[in-house]
Amino acid sequence: MGRRHQVPDGVDIVAEVALGANLALDLAVLRTRGTISASANDGGKPVELDVLQNMVLNTRFQFVVLFKAGPEARAAAG
Repeated sequence: MGRRHQVPDGVDIVAEVALGANLALDLAVLRTRGTISASANDGGKPVELDVLQNMVLNTRFQFVVLFKAGPEARAAAG
């Protein structure tokens, strides 16, 4: 079993594949001015944004279309 690391100020980046299902958790662990990078929405649950919460956190959302990255980039990420 690996060691558990604590990040008291939150994480810089969340790589997300189920944004609708996990947004509340993502925001709970994200640091101020952190980024949520979403490449999918597994299950298709709608995403509802609490605008004030995201303004205060200064959340950055980055949406990524992986099939446009090319085969070499996808292979390196996998």
